[in-house]
Amino acid sequence: MVPVSATLRLGPRPASTPLIAQCDSAVRAVAGRPVFGYAAAVSAVGSLNHLRLSVRDPAVSERFYDALLAELGWVQIPRLDEGRAWERLDPTAGRQWLILTPIADEHRDAPPHDLFAPGFHHLALNAADRDQVDRVHNVLLELGADVLDAPAEYDYNPGYYAVFFRDPDGFKLEVVHIP
Repeated sequence: MVPVSATLRLGPRPASTPLIAQCDSAVRAVAGRPVFGYAAAVSAVGSLNHLRLSVRDPAVSERFYDALLAELGWVQIPRLDEGRAWERLDPTAGRQWLILTPIADEHRDAPPHDLFAPGFHHLALNAADRDQVDRVHNVLLELGADVLDAPAEYDYNPGYYAVFFRDPDGFKLEVVHIP
């Protein structure tokens, strides 16, 4: 079998080109389906490549994340499984993804996420300005989201302005602007 990395010839793509179109026929023949990814080196070592969250109901989470992430410039991209994914292009770090994966059936009755237990605490996403934080807050209110703290200035850094909230699975999120 030919390694997928040997046939991967992907590079920058215009936003209007679906990610799936970047996969060449050799990759499809080897993998049996399109491969998602890019061969170009990422220039910001240590930057976020992707965050993958396991969710109870991908359709419910999709409604929430699509509205939230669209306000922040992310674009939903296709998946070949039951999950959902969004992408953004960072001028330094390259493409970044947020991926939602359905939980395994045996975990359907698991207790809600506890942000103070070992593991994930929260994800903070940058906003361009205070107005964008406020727009995100309005989106959250329209969605009926669990807003933990409405937009306000916090003393973490001078001018730190943020909104804190939970997604449908109880994961804590923050949208912040720091001038």
